[in-house]
Amino acid sequence: MGSDPAPPNMRAELISGGNVEKFMAPTFPGCTEFMAAHQPAVGERRVARRYSAIFAAVCISPE
Repeated sequence: MGSDPAPPNMRAELISGGNVEKFMAPTFPGCTEFMAAHQPAVGERRVARRYSAIFAAVCISPE
């Protein structure tokens, strides 16, 4: 992500849990949030590869 500030329409925060670092931000219609993680959480419904082999983009659909 670099040292530049996030765009005004993106709220990004680092969440550490074990060896997983997640960046949460709102995304496109139909998804409630976006999570880029070193490894996808178990039980996520949809996982799409993006950026590189290190990061996986997970779209969490609304309940």
